[in-house]
Amino acid sequence: MIKYRPVRSTLSEAMEEEQFFDTIDAMFDYIVKDWQQFGNDLFSKEDLSIEEKPGKDKRINWKECREVYVKRMGQEMYTTPQCIGYCSFEDSNV
Repeated sequence: MIKYRPVRSTLSEAMEEEQFFDTIDAMFDYIVKDWQQFGNDLFSKEDLSIEEKPGKDKRINWKECREVYVKRMGQEMYTTPQCIGYCSFEDSNV
């Protein structure tokens, strides 16, 4: 299982939107669809990536927390990918 939460103003707001997935592909599908509320074709699954070195988030007991990055937003390509969420594989075989 993969846990995911988007970046929001507060941690409690982000945790209200926590989702669970069986695969990274399913998580990326969800993220792309969720962002479509802000406009079509902001980015695709190919624009998403996951931080390689996990950290810990003791506030919510995520022992294996990774940032989810996007390298494009609409027509803008980022030199440094931007964080749009967090995920955890700690309960997963990913």
